[in-house]
Order: sequence, then structure tokens, then C-alpha cells
Amino acid sequence: FGIKKAVFIQQMNDWIEKDKIDQMYQGRRWIKSTRNQWQEGFPFWSEATVRRYLIDLESKGVILSTDQLRKDHFARSKCYTIDYDVLGLTLKGSN
Repeated sequence: FGIKKAVFIQQMNDWIEKDKIDQMYQGRRWIKSTRNQWQEGFPFWSEATVRRYLIDLESKGVILSTDQLRKDHFARSKCYTIDYDVLGLTLKGSN
């Protein structure tokens, strides 16, 4: 992934495990975040960079997203989690 995406995944993991837990769904903990909230969590990266990392990690299956947990279907937020099984396989394959 490189150091920057590893930092991104680690921060997401911290949010999931600690203070930003939003929902349990399909046996996983999910966090809900808008673009502004992502930017607040990663102020040292541009919004475009954060979005690019999300898209890339989601395309690899490391990050999962859903809008099924939104109570307000008009809100501009999605819920995210880490697929730790895919992450482990990806890291194992890079050794």
C-alpha cells in the first residue's frame, strides 16, 4: 500500500476500534463519515487525496462501504469498515 495508505488504514482502524464507532452491521463495526469529516481526520492531505485513497482501497476490497445504515437518505455520508480478512491476505501476499 505504501506508508500513506497504511497510515490511512491505521487511522480508520483506530476510529472503528475506539471513539467513532457508529453502527454494527453484518457482524462488523462501521463508521459513518462525510467528506468534511474525512478531511478533519486527515488535515495533512487534500480532499482529493483522501477520496483517492478511499476509492483505491475500496476497489481492492480492503475497505467496504454501504449507505444502508444512513437514517437520512439525503445525507452525504456513507458508512465504512475495514475487511480485515482481505487486508491480512493482501499483506501476506506482499511478503
